[in-house]
Amino acid sequence: MVEVVFAIFIVSLALTAMVAVFSSLYKIKRQENYHAIASGLAQEGVELVRNIRDNNWKGTSTNAFNLPFPVSGYYWMDYNDPAPTNCISFAVCAGTMMVQDAYGFYGYGGGTTTPFYRVIQIAVSGDSAVVTSTVGWNVNGQNQQLQVDDTLWAWGNKE
Repeated sequence: MVEVVFAIFIVSLALTAMVAVFSSLYKIKRQENYHAIASGLAQEGVELVRNIRDNNWKGTSTNAFNLPFPVSGYYWMDYNDPAPTNCISFAVCAGTMMVQDAYGFYGYGGGTTTPFYRVIQIAVSGDSAVVTSTVGWNVNGQNQQLQVDDTLWAWGNKE
């Protein structure tokens, strides 16, 4: 009888260890998935500003970088509505979570709330603009952030 109890004890220890390992691997895989999504969202933030610059360089705006919005600030933008929305401060932008629509795209329209937020900071100086796209997420009380920076230059002459 002692051998049976001892065998059950050993098997239960092994099963507990395996459950702990699989749980840890699941958490690591989920964190890697969040990091990959955040990386894409951060790069998309810079690309949205680049797209506005490229499509408006002959525009009627009055700032040196020819952007149709103020030259500095914190913004929300998504692929559905690339017109930037000034959200006044980093904290205000970070307080608005992105949603995922039925097609799997992230934005600020209707859809399922995600753990991600994106803040796009634009600082224009002369004929260049530093664009900083920060994506953050909070899972199980752990705050994470990923940031992409790029310098965009004004190019072409207005005609």
